[in-house]
Amino acid sequence: MKIPHSLLFSFLAVGVAAVPSFAAPVTFGQGLEQSASQDFNLVDTGSGVTLSASSQIYFIFSNINGTLPAGLSGPLSATLTLNLSSTTPDVISNGTISEGGFTGTFSIVLNTPVNGLTNLLSGTITSSSNATLTGKSGGTGASLSASTPPLGSVTFNSAFVQFINPTTQAFSLALSSVVPSFVDNGSGFLSPFSAAGSLTFSSDPAPSVAGVATPEPISMLLLGFGLITLGAVGYRFRRA
Repeated sequence: MKIPHSLLFSFLAVGVAAVPSFAAPVTFGQGLEQSASQDFNLVDTGSGVTLSASSQIYFIFSNINGTLPAGLSGPLSATLTLNLSSTTPDVISNGTISEGGFTGTFSIVLNTPVNGLTNLLSGTITSSSNATLTGKSGGTGASLSASTPPLGSVTFNSAFVQFINPTTQAFSLALSSVVPSFVDNGSGFLSPFSAAGSLTFSSDPAPSVAGVATPEPISMLLLGFGLITLGAVGYRFRRA
């Protein structure tokens, strides 16, 4: 029995392609205020600060594995609710102010349900050493970011997509039109302000449509090695 060289090379090529490589985080969701108003507010609690928002936004899914249900394409009208707090003193260095230790929750809920479901994306930020709000002292812009790892620092949930064994989940909030400017309040914390904001969410691996199975990395690795072995056996058989 002769196995064509072209078929052997195909087996080898598929096997190599099936072996997973370390991927970079993928942006799978973005949120933008519908009216660009000052919906994000930082308040001094006396022992720290609280950053909160209740805003009408447009949310977009992207780079999702699988086909999303009808009604989830394009910008989606949704309500963002965010509540984060910190009791960690800020740090001023080289004209930049950073306040870490933010923990809390957020939710993005569809204004019009799809298949009776509304939870586009929700999540928790639990690691007090991870989420940091940073900006130039006296500036009008700032950003807050948080990510996993450390394990469990950021956790995402959705009625429409699923996160299977994520190694990285990240949340980023960009603030603009900070009024008054981004400064220390003289007591070791950020001074109260209001701002407009936009959000970005990423994950590694990218999420898949809820209910759609995604091959485990180890399964893909075994498949790759299996196909490589099959190609090698066929080649030896041909030479014999």
